[in-house]
Amino acid sequence: AAALSAAPSPLARRAIRRWLAEEHPPDAATIDRVLAVAAKTRRACDVGGGRRVRRSAGRLVLETPDP
Repeated sequence: AAALSAAPSPLARRAIRRWLAEEHPPDAATIDRVLAVAAKTRRACDVGGGRRVRRSAGRLVLETPDP
C-alpha cells in the first residue's frame, strides 16, 4: 500500500485498474477509493461485484464474495 501511495498518480491508477479488471476496468471513483485505502484515509472500500479492498499489515487485500 505504501508503494502505491508513493507512486506517481498515473502509474498508481494503471496498477489499480489492472489489478481490479475483470470484464470491465474500474471507474475513476473506484480507483480513487482504493487510493484512499492505500493512503490510510479509509480502512476499506467496495469496488463492485461484491468485492472489497482492505488494508492488512500494510498490504491491499481484495476480498471476493463466497461462491
